[in-house]
Amino acid sequence: MGSLQSGQVLKHYRITDKLGQGGMGEVYRAEDTKLNRYVAIKLLTASTVENETARRRLLQEARSAAALNHPSIVTVHAIDDHDGLDFIVMEYVEGETLKSVSERGPIPLPQLLDIGAQVADALSTAHSLNIIHRDIKSANILLASASRAKVLDFGLAKTTHPLIEELDLEAPTRFALTGAGIVLGTVPYMSPEQTRGEQLDGRTDIFSLGCVLYEAATGTLPFNGPSLLSIIHDIATVNPPPPSRFKNDLPAEFDLIIARALAKDKEQRYQSASEMADALRSLKGASTSFPVIQPITGPLAADGELESFVGREPEMKQLDRLLRRATEGAGRVVFVTGE
Repeated sequence: MGSLQSGQVLKHYRITDKLGQGGMGEVYRAEDTKLNRYVAIKLLTASTVENETARRRLLQEARSAAALNHPSIVTVHAIDDHDGLDFIVMEYVEGETLKSVSERGPIPLPQLLDIGAQVADALSTAHSLNIIHRDIKSANILLASASRAKVLDFGLAKTTHPLIEELDLEAPTRFALTGAGIVLGTVPYMSPEQTRGEQLDGRTDIFSLGCVLYEAATGTLPFNGPSLLSIIHDIATVNPPPPSRFKNDLPAEFDLIIARALAKDKEQRYQSASEMADALRSLKGASTSFPVIQPITGPLAADGELESFVGREPEMKQLDRLLRRATEGAGRVVFVTGE
């Protein structure tokens, strides 16, 4: 069976247009003629219709997403079939993916923090039901508006499952390896434990979300390279430069949030998605007053020539606010000493 055409009918769903296509399936907008509303329909591509693994994955996506009820997760309405073709009927959301939006330029920090917190909230709901997404990436986050994010594609979601069982060692080197029988997940967003095929928990999604926020803030992925092996090597061994290195108006606390999310050791990451959501919202609440740390370009004052604090009351008040936030757990204090 080829691609569906406008006007074609599956049960009581009339196809209007094609929205997109991935390695596993095609997504269409359709009119639900019973309920008089638009829906999104995802079905297997013609090349994978006979693939039982692909079929199971499609149904797994439906079951995983259907178990979740959250405003930042696309709602699944039904699983159905027509002429032997399985498909998922989902909530239709007008908007663009975060990937598409960020390709036009970095996302402003307040908006990005809001998006990140919403995605973290959605992941927290999934994790509370022992569901991990395993493929969080910017292309799987839909922006329904400037202030509403929706997580897509639970096709790889599972409680726990070793990646190594689903990895084709003869597969060609690619960046986005989501095809059947290759690699589950998208390599530049994978956690170190995911690339090693270890047992996973919700902290793998936290790492992936850190990659997403890094990319959206800077316009570049934290881990990139010419081959799958080079990317996996960097994920395991390289600490990427802080986002503020690429965009110097990003505050130091954003660097710290990303660094913690991208910790190689999952014990050093946020231990829950809700904890990361709290950190992002805390930073958003203070982002309008955060100073930007600029490199020192002039000579340092010599010993005995320290500048007076007289007339620096605004700076001292700002410092006091930052220290209070740090003592409340919303930031860190770093002491630099020298001889």
